[in-house]
Amino acid sequence: MTQMVRHSFTLNLPTSTPWAEVENIAYNQIVIPHMLQAGKNSFADLGLLSRHATDTAGVSTFVGEYLL
Repeated sequence: MTQMVRHSFTLNLPTSTPWAEVENIAYNQIVIPHMLQAGKNSFADLGLLSRHATDTAGVSTFVGEYLL
């Protein structure tokens, strides 16, 4: 059985973006392409850890992780 590895990601999005939408964006733009590139067919524990202000008004950096 192959062990899953934890991966981190960051996304710069409007501060008002709901967390559920950020997770959906991460799934579609980060997790799925990574799965395809790595030849994997599953992932686990996609979640957001924090949101940080940026120097750009109205934009935040969302930080999360997942297992692949």
